[in-house]
Amino acid sequence: LRDDGRHHRRHADHSALCPGALLRSVPAAPARAGKRSRACAMRPDHRSAVAGQRREKMRARLIEAALLVVAAKGLDGAMIDDVAAAAGVSRGSFYNHFFTLQELLLAANRELAQELMGFVLAELAATDDPVEKVAHGLSLFLALAGAHPLLARFAAGMGLAGLAQGSV
Repeated sequence: LRDDGRHHRRHADHSALCPGALLRSVPAAPARAGKRSRACAMRPDHRSAVAGQRREKMRARLIEAALLVVAAKGLDGAMIDDVAAAAGVSRGSFYNHFFTLQELLLAANRELAQELMGFVLAELAATDDPVEKVAHGLSLFLALAGAHPLLARFAAGMGLAGLAQGSV
C-alpha cells in the first residue's frame, strides 16, 4: 500500500475500474467522473493498438530479413531458419506470422513492388505525357535497382510471382 492507502501496483484495482464481460452488456449509468469511464474505454483499444503495432513491426522485420537472405543465398538457398536468424526471432515467431517460406516471400515481393510503384508514381505525378511517364518511370526503376542491388537481386529472383493483378 502507498501512503494514501491505495495499492502501488498499476493494475491492482483494475477490476474495480472495468467491469467484467457480463456487465458490459448492461447499459451503464452516465459517468459522473470522466476518468473512470475513460479508463475502461481506452484500455482495450490501447492494448489492441499496441499489439497491432508490435505485430506489424515483427512482420516488417521478417520481410526485411527475407529480402536480405534471398539476396544473399538465392531463392533455392533460403530457409526459414535463415530468415528467423536474420530477423533475430525464433522459428515459432516466424510461424506466428507466416505459414510457409513461400508465403513470406510472396508478401515480401508484394511489399517491395508496392513501395517501388508508390515511389515511381509519386515522382511521375506531375508528368502528363504518357511516353515521358514510361521513359522516366523506367529510368527511375533502373536507378533504384542500381542504388539498391540487394533489392534488385531479390526482385530478379522472385520475378513477377505474387504481384497482384493491376499492380504493374
